[in-house]
Amino acid sequence: MHFTPGGQATVQFSLSGIPDFVTLGNFSLPFSCQSIVTGLAGNAGTRLYLTDAKPLGSPYGRQLPVWTNVLEDACRFATGYAGATSVRARCTYNLFWFHEDPLEPWHYPIFVYDPDKPYWCERTQGPNAAAHYFKFYLTEFFAGRTPNNFYVNGDCQDVSFYLQIATSALGVPLKAIREFPVAPGYPIQALAFQTNPLCGVGNDATLPGNYTSFGFNFHQHNSFDNDTYDAACAQVIDLVGNNYYNPPIAWPLETPPQHSYWQTEVVPIPPIGPLHRGLTFSYVLSQNPQGEIVQRSLKQGQLLTIE
Repeated sequence: MHFTPGGQATVQFSLSGIPDFVTLGNFSLPFSCQSIVTGLAGNAGTRLYLTDAKPLGSPYGRQLPVWTNVLEDACRFATGYAGATSVRARCTYNLFWFHEDPLEPWHYPIFVYDPDKPYWCERTQGPNAAAHYFKFYLTEFFAGRTPNNFYVNGDCQDVSFYLQIATSALGVPLKAIREFPVAPGYPIQALAFQTNPLCGVGNDATLPGNYTSFGFNFHQHNSFDNDTYDAACAQVIDLVGNNYYNPPIAWPLETPPQHSYWQTEVVPIPPIGPLHRGLTFSYVLSQNPQGEIVQRSLKQGQLLTIE
């Protein structure tokens, strides 16, 4: 390049070999400049984030432009993968199993499950009583993940909203859905329910001792095309009875009379005991709880929006 005295110069160049999958890394452009009076050298670089598609804004959250903190997580979740289906799956899997992050020499979870309350999201007033809007406090969330702590506590609401934020940052849509049981004939929230054994995020889901049954008034997960993605909890077995020990990924929400994420099916297999499929086991407050053989629970879902 030639610089006129006191002037500027422009150069154009092309990049080749850019990955065609989600990833992240540092772009480095070293340079040097020599003259009869001085020498100058340096590195003009930046942090690059390669997403699957253009990041999404509302109703998936006001993340345009996307925070680099979010992109650091999201691109790590889906590094090496392309296509919306694969990106959803990898983000769900790695939000649960992030202590297996292959890009870092240390391993740690983002969330440790605490079912008592949400820590990072809050319901806000919508335009009418039927609207369900939420805020996710990203500033506080990232401040809580200090180098000394690495992880934060969170319940199913925190986890599902952050999964939605992460996938939308990569240009992949995913909705947050809240499910709760209703009494037969009454389209209102009426009952709590008992879950099959679950392992909360932040725990080693390969260890059977980390699975326990919870009593929930509702459970929040993510959904796309009626398929369920749940990074908050791992299931012991999958919907056809195989050992699973992973978070549900693309499980059908409801496919009666087939197996589904919401359905309970308890199949006695002596001598190893019952085989648990799906999320629910029985109503907690029902006077006549079912579940000995097969129970199908009525439920109602709410679509939630981050604003």
